[in-house]
Amino acid sequence: MIKRLMPDSLAGLTSILPLLDTGEALMLGDAVLLPSRIRLDKPVITPDSATRDFWKEWGKQAPDVEAINVAVEALRSQTRPKAA
Repeated sequence: MIKRLMPDSLAGLTSILPLLDTGEALMLGDAVLLPSRIRLDKPVITPDSATRDFWKEWGKQAPDVEAINVAVEALRSQTRPKAA
């Protein structure tokens, strides 16, 4: 989606987007002489977003065995439609 919004001459910059870390951005536009990779300061007030620290949280919580069993049974109960 981002690649389609950029001018054709800058489309190659989209290859670095997956390399950006949290808090980094690619700055470009009419007011910027050259496209630049920048690091933003952490906000004073933490945003209430869906971003979670999965690496820490997954290690803290034990798996819910009952929920896993329910999910497996739900997958097993699905049937393929018969060929017409």
